[in-house]
Amino acid sequence: MKYRLRGSEIRTNNEYSSRGGRDGYRKLDQEKFKENGKWGKRDGLWFEQQTGTDGELKDPACKKVSELIMKYNTQESQGTFESVGTSDVLSRALSRPEYKGRIRGKSKFITPFKYFNLNRSLNKDNEVLSMRREIEELNALVCGLCANKDVEPSFDPNNVPTVDQHNSFKASWWTVACCVWKSMAVEPSH
Repeated sequence: MKYRLRGSEIRTNNEYSSRGGRDGYRKLDQEKFKENGKWGKRDGLWFEQQTGTDGELKDPACKKVSELIMKYNTQESQGTFESVGTSDVLSRALSRPEYKGRIRGKSKFITPFKYFNLNRSLNKDNEVLSMRREIEELNALVCGLCANKDVEPSFDPNNVPTVDQHNSFKASWWTVACCVWKSMAVEPSH
């Protein structure tokens, strides 16, 4: 009796309560495979687990996440959204990183390395994402320089700022702050 009460107390604290029953994601995924010969996507399985028997979402938090899932899926089909490693549609919609030992929306024996075909650590994925953000900042900086009246908007290899000195003690190699730039009108932001 005390285990049942403890379990029901834990369930009431869940932000997104699953309504899939005892079999959960595994049974739903197997049904999808029998229907169309393909395994279900994690975000679709998560969405179906959150709906009741009438097909409606009960929790308002689940409604917000389902809207984000639909938004990211349309962006993915248009090519403006890219899944990198464990940062896919579901983990971005939930705005939580994936657990290291299991995968949301799949059975408990599926690890991130099996599901996402990862051959490196999750920290490498985070480094890739931070490097992409850094590249976007650099692109914005270069576009800001091109908007300056002194610089022509067309690409000229002689007009590109070059690194004069590199100080590896100041910052890591991919950041703007570790370099002294030549022929640059605006100093880079840190």
